[in-house]
Amino acid sequence: MSSTAIRLLLHPSARPREDPVHPHHLVSSYCRHRRYRYRPHHRHLRRAPLRKIKITVDDASLTRFDLLTDPTTRLAYNLMLTMSVRNPNWAIGIKHDKPLEAAYSFDGQQFDRVQVVDKGEKQGPRKTVVYRLDTNSVGRGIALGNAGEAEFKKEKEEEGVFEVEVKLTGKFKYRLRYTKCEFEATCPVKMQLEAPGAPAVVFQKVDCELTKSDDNNCKMVY
Repeated sequence: MSSTAIRLLLHPSARPREDPVHPHHLVSSYCRHRRYRYRPHHRHLRRAPLRKIKITVDDASLTRFDLLTDPTTRLAYNLMLTMSVRNPNWAIGIKHDKPLEAAYSFDGQQFDRVQVVDKGEKQGPRKTVVYRLDTNSVGRGIALGNAGEAEFKKEKEEEGVFEVEVKLTGKFKYRLRYTKCEFEATCPVKMQLEAPGAPAVVFQKVDCELTKSDDNNCKMVY
């Protein structure tokens, strides 16, 4: 037997070490073998990177969109939106710290505002919640000006396709953390004015853009 082999037998500490195994790997392997679901400790969740929420407009319809100018400039409309809010974080839920609201604008001028989610509502990890928003008015005041009125007539003549911007504002808290996040998102939605008796128009899903980054606007709250 060589001297090297003798040293290894007499001194176990001198044997070459294998790559260390992380305890999480052992737990995960045990859980897979026993068919258990591994759930990390809360302290690991507090350090895990956060993923931004995702908002999409999945469907929209417009059955009325008229510009009234007598005696004042007003909009008469009847529109519907179907909106999805997804929490992509795999183990961290969110709770709305204030209501999530959607503001509708045409040519940069807001003409309506609706509440999407109430304060205190919770949404679990990897969950998607779908909201249907119906709003209408027989004549709501709007300050379009000459340029805005010209844009309205132009879009009405171009096959009745109107672009309405939907702006979302809200504030939520990541559960198991001291983090509250204010955010804004904009959704440029193009809607075809539906004529009575005409076939339904296929809507193209819109991915809303976060105009405020969660990472830059989250604050530690104690």
